[in-house]
Amino acid sequence: MTEFWNLMLNCKTTRSRFSLAEYWLDKIEDNYTNDDDIIESFVEYFLIICRSVEDYLINDFLDSVKPEILMEERSNIIYNKRKYQEDKKILNNKESQKIIDFLVIHNTEIGKFSQNLIVIYFRTLRNWTVHTIFPHIFENKHENKGTILERHFQRNFVNYLGLEQEVHLLLENGYSLTLENSDKESIFDIPPLSRLKRSEKLILKNELESKEAKSLLREYFQLIEQLIQRFEK
Repeated sequence: MTEFWNLMLNCKTTRSRFSLAEYWLDKIEDNYTNDDDIIESFVEYFLIICRSVEDYLINDFLDSVKPEILMEERSNIIYNKRKYQEDKKILNNKESQKIIDFLVIHNTEIGKFSQNLIVIYFRTLRNWTVHTIFPHIFENKHENKGTILERHFQRNFVNYLGLEQEVHLLLENGYSLTLENSDKESIFDIPPLSRLKRSEKLILKNELESKEAKSLLREYFQLIEQLIQRFEK
């Protein structure tokens, strides 16, 4: 397992994916004061691409394995990465142990990366965008003429039908209060955010309130680059 760390991984496809994420981050920043629908679509693209970086790291490693691993088997390894590294299942390749060792290392590094509260938040938001209806994700501050001055990611997503049922109270500053700290419409009730301790949730909510959306997206982007660099060194 230590042999891997004596090699410098060529993260060619990962870096290409990372550049694509940066393209959408630049689009978000360039259109930051535009309508929510435009920015939200860019955020969706950005989050989906960022999440894929983790699997592209495996793809780049598999490029170094000989004999060449064909696309179907490569996809199977990436899709079943946890099963292989946990069960130590031998793959149909003479370098199978080397592959399994890398998957164990990959899982360890992703585990460290996944403990960051900002990472957890954006992973959860990405899961919501992929597996259900994309919610309105921003709380905005406007000037008198309607121009957006600030954007913040919502701490609790508002069910707009629920407002009519007096389940939520919508405040003038754009924030919403619910009868409980979190209800069934809250992002904090969705894994992996739902697994956080109460103290961790409070820290994260403070981050969402105190930092602008573009700053948090840039921070997330930088964390992903640090992850890539761990495999390049």
